[in-house]
Amino acid sequence: MAEDDLDYGFFGFDETQAAQGDPNVKPILEVPGEVEDRRRSDSITLKWPSLQGQVIHEVKLQAMPAFPGFEGGFDTTPSGGGKSTTVKDPLDNNFGSVDGLKPSTEYVFRMVAKNEAGTTLGPATAPIKTLEYAPERGDKSAWLTVLPDRKKMSGVKSLGRRFSFKKLKPLRYFFVLEGALLTWYKEVDGEEVDYVHLGKLREISFPQRTDNTAFTLVLGNDRLLEIECTSDKPGISDKDVFQDWVETLTRVRREVGGSATQVVHKTVRQPK
Repeated sequence: MAEDDLDYGFFGFDETQAAQGDPNVKPILEVPGEVEDRRRSDSITLKWPSLQGQVIHEVKLQAMPAFPGFEGGFDTTPSGGGKSTTVKDPLDNNFGSVDGLKPSTEYVFRMVAKNEAGTTLGPATAPIKTLEYAPERGDKSAWLTVLPDRKKMSGVKSLGRRFSFKKLKPLRYFFVLEGALLTWYKEVDGEEVDYVHLGKLREISFPQRTDNTAFTLVLGNDRLLEIECTSDKPGISDKDVFQDWVETLTRVRREVGGSATQVVHKTVRQPK
């Protein structure tokens, strides 16, 4: 199709004619919005104002990685990464999903509609990021971040050792709780890193601060495992994830004879 046959967005259209269902007026499209509670690691669901009153024969949703977006056109090759889906009954439906997306990847989306007058390419959304791939495993599972061992860091004195510890960075692992056994992996179905039986923990501790989202597992050999909780799900905060994991680990630990969770200190950050 020639570039002259395409319209971008809705500027220059006669909305009165379109509202009356004039087939000589190209479709009028707006920026779709996300249905946040249906965000997944491989799909994004979008919604938009009803298209009733217009003459429209086909509506598609297109997705492109946020960089480069649609600037170079719509590219469905493996290197381009574009995805598309056809909306069923577009005059009755005002939502649809684009599947086959990559986890933890930002995409931009747009609508494309056709009628006798031609094709309209709707305006693109702001970038929307898919969730991290985290299937349900065992009794509880999630991606959590293991922070560098502060005990080791505090003992660093020489300049050479300080430089060597600069290489220590937070690491993301996939944690799985099965019964009282907590295991963490490099990938969802990847290599096992380590495990601990909650009944053998010396302590589950955390600073009681309003902004805290990390807890520490004190293992039997005095090794510290400091875990930071984060969330990429709309409506679920880092604090929500932290509280959920601490409550679950504490409950299981009590069930197998461990003591209660310990609060390290009670420094409460005051609002500025």
